[in-house]
Amino acid sequence: MKADDNLKRIEYLERRTDTLQTKVNESARIAESLRESERHYRYLFDANPLPMWVYDLETLRFLAVNDAAVEHYGYLRARFLAMTIVNIRPEPDVSQLHENLKQTQTGIERSGTWHHTKSDGSVSLARVVATATGLNCSNEQGQISELIRIPSRRSMTLRLPLAA
Repeated sequence: MKADDNLKRIEYLERRTDTLQTKVNESARIAESLRESERHYRYLFDANPLPMWVYDLETLRFLAVNDAAVEHYGYLRARFLAMTIVNIRPEPDVSQLHENLKQTQTGIERSGTWHHTKSDGSVSLARVVATATGLNCSNEQGQISELIRIPSRRSMTLRLPLAA
């Protein structure tokens, strides 16, 4: 009888081991699927032709900037990530920025036209469209912003065809 009990225990343990292995394999597949999804969305952010960034809603620090933002503003990525969204605003616009940030932000927000300072000190106009991202990887509230550049009058004039 004792041998029979041992055999039943072994069979039970083998079934439990198979069940656990199946769950481990499924967890590994899910984890890989999440990593692939993250790579996909990260690529969509990084490769977007419009300048984009994610900033922390409390500290206003940039958490991520895409390649187009690095190119447009002229800051090295590391420098950009050490800055806040206040740092790219000319001084006269900072109080307006703080007032805008006090407003509850839900859904897609078209925050209007803003002056932005580039690394060379030049100022450009941009329309900013933003949406709250929920939680970022550090469990901080974040906001993703996309910049729609507004060409200066001079550059628009240069693009106009000459009259015949």
